[in-house]
Amino acid sequence: MNLFDGLRDHAVAVVTHNMGYTATWSPADDSAQQVAEVLYKDATEKTDRFGETVNFSEFDYQIEFSYLKFIGLKDSVDNGGKEVISVSLPSGIKNFYVERVGKVADGSTSIAYLTIKTT
Repeated sequence: MNLFDGLRDHAVAVVTHNMGYTATWSPADDSAQQVAEVLYKDATEKTDRFGETVNFSEFDYQIEFSYLKFIGLKDSVDNGGKEVISVSLPSGIKNFYVERVGKVADGSTSIAYLTIKTT
């Protein structure tokens, strides 16, 4: 691993450990449960950015995590799997459906777009 990748991985690990939350994925195919520290972004009802109002979107719930975590999640979602991730927040555990999974920047970080699981 080159110096930059090592520094990046260390910085991400420190931020995720100190500012992240524990998330659990129990794959729909009944394979082994996976747990990871994630960065969580909650949806907001409305935001005002530079004088313009941005309406609420149910897809504003997101988690970011290392590409080495939640192995198989992207493939399952891409193939129509109905996957659920639980995030342990200070207010309690929230359950989400994973709508899609993508990569951020150089691909070392994955991002999952979520909707609240109501049942």
